[in-house]
Amino acid sequence: METLTVSKDAMAKGRDQNFGQVIHTRRRRLGITQQEVARRIKTSVPYVGHLESGKRIPSDKVLRRLAQVLELDRRELVILVYPSAVDLPSPKKPGPSGQ
Repeated sequence: METLTVSKDAMAKGRDQNFGQVIHTRRRRLGITQQEVARRIKTSVPYVGHLESGKRIPSDKVLRRLAQVLELDRRELVILVYPSAVDLPSPKKPGPSGQ
């Protein structure tokens, strides 16, 4: 699985690529057509085009399927779709005493 390089700094600077650009570029790099992606994520070709052009935001189910088909990290795709997720606090880990 390929990992995108989406750092907090890149997000703050407006990202180099948005979600649609990333999935379009990755799809083409893998030599997959929009029709093939649509078939594999169980949606329509126009919907894939709308995702790539930024006209639609995918559901969690579609996002998970896209990550699998395009061999990308789902968490990083989530950050591209929802940039404000970068600022969410991380879950606290228990300390050495389990607290």
